[in-house]
Amino acid sequence: MFRRAGKTNKAFQWNQCLKSFWREDAAQDLIEYALLTALLALMCTAALSPVAQALSSGVNQVEKKFKNHVDHGLHKGWYI
Repeated sequence: MFRRAGKTNKAFQWNQCLKSFWREDAAQDLIEYALLTALLALMCTAALSPVAQALSSGVNQVEKKFKNHVDHGLHKGWYI
């Protein structure tokens, strides 16, 4: 990979590798996209929490009405 005076030097290779990472900004875009995706996921989770609670409340109300309907025998005669 990187050679100096015909020999491979691990410290020199790591130094050159780190310098190339520092100079290049191609990975910066990927990091920004990852952070934006994480932020969007958090926002969606926060926004959907009240929706989920409202749906749960609605389902519970329907369940209570249905149970009341069945307990009082109001369903008789609907089917043979």
